[in-house]
Amino acid sequence: MTSALAPYHVPHAIMQTILGSVGGALEVAARAGGVLGAELGHLARTAFASGMDLGLTVGACVAAAGCPVALLTLPSRELADGKCPDDE
Repeated sequence: MTSALAPYHVPHAIMQTILGSVGGALEVAARAGGVLGAELGHLARTAFASGMDLGLTVGACVAAAGCPVALLTLPSRELADGKCPDDE
């Protein structure tokens, strides 16, 4: 977002609001209005979706890698009647 907003010479305090959260960026976009506001709103939504996509991808990879590790390292448990689930 910083590189996209560089040509506009946005004041530091407003830039911090924009970079702080998607809600802050959308509020500034609504107050700016016009083409600049629409562009800022689009940039904010795109940046949020991109970050969310990356976060969900990393989370899915960690979960997928953790499943085999858990299955291989956790010991099997006996049932209440003293039998292992694998014995059935």
